[in-house]
Amino acid sequence: MARYRFDVVTMCVAGGSARGHIECAGDTEAANGALEPFGEACLMPSYRTYFRGGGVIVGRDEFDADADKAALLIARNLRDACSDVCDTFELWQGTRRVAWPPNPAATIPEQINTRTQEVVAEREIAIRDSAWQLARSKRLLDATRLLPGVRSS
Repeated sequence: MARYRFDVVTMCVAGGSARGHIECAGDTEAANGALEPFGEACLMPSYRTYFRGGGVIVGRDEFDADADKAALLIARNLRDACSDVCDTFELWQGTRRVAWPPNPAATIPEQINTRTQEVVAEREIAIRDSAWQLARSKRLLDATRLLPGVRSS
């Protein structure tokens, strides 16, 4: 089994960063975008979503997900929450654009697991609190007001 070294940059809320690395073993392609852990270290792939409205980028968000399918589900739910401002999105993992499956309705279930729901709610709040045009979405503001234990902005 091959051994891989990945450089990791962690951005802190205060604007600083920490650099380090993680070593993983396994076939990253066979894991469909997820990295297999080596020892106790494990890294979830990071994804970036560009939200578009009227042909321009109206927002961007980054999050971690287990694999492409989960990342697509998160991105689609975020787009749906902002659909009054955003009509489409692009999902990227590093320099690789993540493609939609041929029939997304058949491969991405409407029922999402608890962890994915938590990520979607967390990212909705982050988008709402951002400076992006997407933060002015009425649908997003309404959706985040309904989240339990969430402060209004």
